[in-house]
Amino acid sequence: NGKSTELYQQMNDFGDYEFSKFNILQLQADLYKQLVESVDDSIMKVFDYLSQQYSLEKSGNVHYFNGWKTNKSWKIGKKAIIPLYSLETWGGKVEIDWKAIEKLTDVFKAIAYLDGKTIERKDIEKVCKIVEEKQQIKNIEFPYAKLDFYKKGTVHIKFTDQEILKKLNRYGAAGRTWLPPSYGKKTYDQMTEEEKQVIDEFEGEKEYTKDLTAGNIKLQEQITKLAIGGNNEI
Repeated sequence: NGKSTELYQQMNDFGDYEFSKFNILQLQADLYKQLVESVDDSIMKVFDYLSQQYSLEKSGNVHYFNGWKTNKSWKIGKKAIIPLYSLETWGGKVEIDWKAIEKLTDVFKAIAYLDGKTIERKDIEKVCKIVEEKQQIKNIEFPYAKLDFYKKGTVHIKFTDQEILKKLNRYGAAGRTWLPPSYGKKTYDQMTEEEKQVIDEFEGEKEYTKDLTAGNIKLQEQITKLAIGGNNEI
């Protein structure tokens, strides 16, 4: 992607610099910044893709034939619908298009960052083989979700991991500054009435309090660990 190209160009340019401790430390700082931005950019793109990009609010009345009414512009629900022409038929048998595999890799790779894991194209290809071997296009087990493929050109993503879905929604909402600065730092009772209203609409006092107490609300701070964790690639 664009961040990868920028990173590799920066490393090539570094070859022309004087070999010194200062330049090495500067490169290290620049690379770290690029890694953080790359991970953040990947997650935010997926958040937008599964929420507002194909929501009713963004797409007008197309839900009457494609079902976009399911998608919300401000949050990813337990099911998200995306336009993806994924199915091809060869000799009467269904296969998954390579472009669809690329898109699904981007989606699940970004989601896996929030789980501290790495997902690559080969992992998604392996799952897609089930479709081709069993000729099954519904309830395919992917990481964190089950997928239904439709010949009309849509894919339904049904999240089976509700914890990762909460992380994705929280990260995306915080990245869009839709959550108050006190989110994850104050208890519900310590918040203003306006802040409480945001919490009530976003997830509710009970869910917020439970995860705050358990230390499960990390938001932007977790990207530092993700970027330098050593097992994630751009």
